[in-house]
Amino acid sequence: MAWTHFWDMHSGGRQKLKWQHIYIEAPEAKAITAFQTRFGRNLDNVTCNCCGPDYSVKEYKTIFEATGFQRNVRKYSIFTSRAPITLKAYRESGEACFITAKELAQT
Repeated sequence: MAWTHFWDMHSGGRQKLKWQHIYIEAPEAKAITAFQTRFGRNLDNVTCNCCGPDYSVKEYKTIFEATGFQRNVRKYSIFTSRAPITLKAYRESGEACFITAKELAQT
């Protein structure tokens, strides 16, 4: 199952939701629908024309790939001065929101 990453670009100078990174366990088209339904945000919105879109959206094969850059995993990240963190630690940090396919099926 694919994971889709929604990255708040801080368009207009602010974060739109509680999390800068939201991961939804679904292919991009289904994840976009789930994101818009759950959070009431239009992904085509541009808060500030000079800043660009509110969100960057990208589908990944696994949650490890989707979170690799933020977790500073060398294969996915250019930041080598920080130690990488585990997926478990990243999930528990509260910095990101994770919505599983099981949770989507329940809504």
